[in-house]
Amino acid sequence: SIASGALTGGVLAARGGWRAASRSAAVGGVLLAMIEGLNIFLTKMLAENSAPPYAPPPPYQPPPMAPAPPTAAKPAAADEGFMVDSAKSS
Repeated sequence: SIASGALTGGVLAARGGWRAASRSAAVGGVLLAMIEGLNIFLTKMLAENSAPPYAPPPPYQPPPMAPAPPTAAKPAAADEGFMVDSAKSS
């Protein structure tokens, strides 16, 4: 669009000679370049900084493991080797 502004300025001033046409083309190009630059600047400044619409999912985190069950306590030293036989006690 900058080139079209320069070309338009040059064509419209063509009746005044090549100096007037080139001057008008330069002014038209610079003017359109400034307008386009301001447009880009304002677009970037006023745009919201938000996440993209299709953000990648969060990484997989395995669920926490349950605590290990307590281990059985060792029998006391006095009880070691002592067995009750239910068949003989009758």
